[in-house]
Amino acid sequence: MGTRRWFLVFPLVVTFLFISSFSPCLANGFSGNGAGTEGDPYIIMTAAQLDEMRNFSSPDVYFKLGADIDLDVAPFNTGEGWVPIGDG
Repeated sequence: MGTRRWFLVFPLVVTFLFISSFSPCLANGFSGNGAGTEGDPYIIMTAAQLDEMRNFSSPDVYFKLGADIDLDVAPFNTGEGWVPIGDG
């Protein structure tokens, strides 16, 4: 790719990456697994993703368990261990 073409394409790539960083599915740690809607819930596959659920305060966000999750991994198996999500 010529130098001139690179200077034309590079700003577009940087702009796309900047805008996509604000996308909910990319910014929330769920790696594009679902959109968080009732019809397309976030898919929880790891202990870290399960822990990330506590950061969502909106009742309009939906999750679905997509794998058996082993909480006997650091940091969830050290100190006080797994801290339950929610108050109930």
